Amino acid sequence: MSKMMFEEFTKEVTGKIKEFLPERFSDAEVSIKVVTKNNDTKLTGLTIKALDSNIAPTICLEKFYEDYEHGEDFGRILRKIAETRIATDVEKNLDVEYLMSFETSKSRIVPRLISRDMNTELLAGRPHKVIEDLAVTYRVLVNNIEDATASVAVTNDIMERWGVSVDELNEAAIANIPVLQRSTFQSMSEVLFESMGVSSYAISMEMRKELKRHLMSSCLQLICMCSVQYIRHMEQLRFWIRK
Repeated sequence: MSKMMFEEFTKEVTGKIKEFLPERFSDAEVSIKVVTKNNDTKLTGLTIKALDSNIAPTICLEKFYEDYEHGEDFGRILRKIAETRIATDVEKNLDVEYLMSFETSKSRIVPRLISRDMNTELLAGRPHKVIEDLAVTYRVLVNNIEDATASVAVTNDIMERWGVSVDELNEAAIANIPVLQRSTFQSMSEVLFESMGVSSYAISMEMRKELKRHLMSSCLQLICMCSVQYIRHMEQLRFWIRK
């Protein structure tokens, strides 16, 4: 049997995925849309929205198609997609009322730093500030989904609805950094050893000296090096590198 092309693969997934989902999704709305990710990367997103929910994750199909091309059984791929959807299910509806007002949203706005030149299409629809070859965009954190770091992009339409300027967005985002995006500095060795469950105290001085590269990471995994208020963190980073 010949392999399906991606377009046919997508159509088959859309038509059969509910057969692999629980009864709750029997009347779910299944749709496909092209989503623009960082660096203007376009991906094919599958959305399966249950009738009793106002939110659904977008599952990108390209990786699953790669598995299919490499010989994985199509039925197994459908089960994996279904498992992904079930794992990201939320019982509560997303409260989006606060998004209607800047006043109720501003305490959740955070900055996100991306490449300016590699995101021209994405930036056309989002308020942003340019810093040399980078651009600062803004997102609103969703804090009522347990164990998640979901966020909503601030688009030109949202900013216009709020009636605010980019400077006001930026000011709110910067003010939220110490609260929502506390930064920590770790050596590469500490990051690697902690990922293996090894205490940082077990890292030898020789290993510390060998691994000179250092990371600045946010507790929410969002990049925040976009404000003069973070100069003190950059100075700390330079100190770590000189160690």
